Amino acid sequence: IADLEGAIALKPKYTDALVNRGSIHQQKKNYERAIADFDAALRHGARDVYVWSSRGRAWRDKGDDKRARADFEAALAAAAVDKRSRAVQDAARELLRALQEKAEREQAAQREKAELERSERERAEREQAELQKAERDSMEREQAEKAARERAEKAAREKAALEKAALEKAVREKAAREKAEREKAARERAELEKAAREKAARAKAELEQAERENAARQKAEQ
Repeated sequence: IADLEGAIALKPKYTDALVNRGSIHQQKKNYERAIADFDAALRHGARDVYVWSSRGRAWRDKGDDKRARADFEAALAAAAVDKRSRAVQDAARELLRALQEKAEREQAAQREKAELERSERERAEREQAELQKAERDSMEREQAEKAARERAEKAAREKAALEKAALEKAVREKAAREKAEREKAARERAELEKAAREKAARAKAELEQAERENAARQKAEQ
């Protein structure tokens, strides 16, 4: 590589030296230097199929498939002047096909990933919808149960109030009956006592009358 650099220093537009040095850099995986040399060779007029293909390989190895495809397509579009050029084009065609297949695989993988993400989103949305529905159902059940408890409690309160009112009424009625019975008994007792007093008074009066009559007879007989 030192000789090539010396030649390029003397003649910067020496395209063959630039291409050869670029090939060495590429073999050493110095892809940026290789690309720089291939760029310089093309800028100074190199139009060899090998240059396009070599730079395409460097772009591919560097991970820039888009630029690699462009260079391989340029190599296939260039004139193949000899058997070596045709062989380079055949290799470029295979490399281009490999890149296309890689791109198709990546696109398929992206589609698969997108489909998987879509499925995951739909699943997550379904789960979220089911969770929300379950929460709504649970809330509705709780509200229904609360309403049922409130109705039952209200019915129990109303029943207790009715039972209390009925008991109080029964107590009042019993008290009224007992009072009426006591008053009746008192009236009957008073009537009996009155009748007894009247009877005693009549008996006393009759006795006194009899005594007076007897005394009068005795006096008359004397």
